[in-house]
Amino acid sequence: MIKVEVDQRLQSDKDTKLLVQNLLKNIMNEVASLKDSQDSTILKLLKDVKDQAQDSAERAHFLSRYIDEEIAKNAEKSTK
Repeated sequence: MIKVEVDQRLQSDKDTKLLVQNLLKNIMNEVASLKDSQDSTILKLLKDVKDQAQDSAERAHFLSRYIDEEIAKNAEKSTK
């Protein structure tokens, strides 16, 4: 009778251990999946920011050239 109780408790402990191990594996898989998703989102955002920065720099450069050209044109008109 006592042996049966001990065996049942041991089996219950083993089942609990396996359940906890499986739960931990599932949690770790979900965490890894979320991390991968976040990493890809961050990479996309970084690329978007870099593209926007480059676009803004190009626009600022062209605006600066345009302003310089207009100033030069006005300076020519003023000297004539």
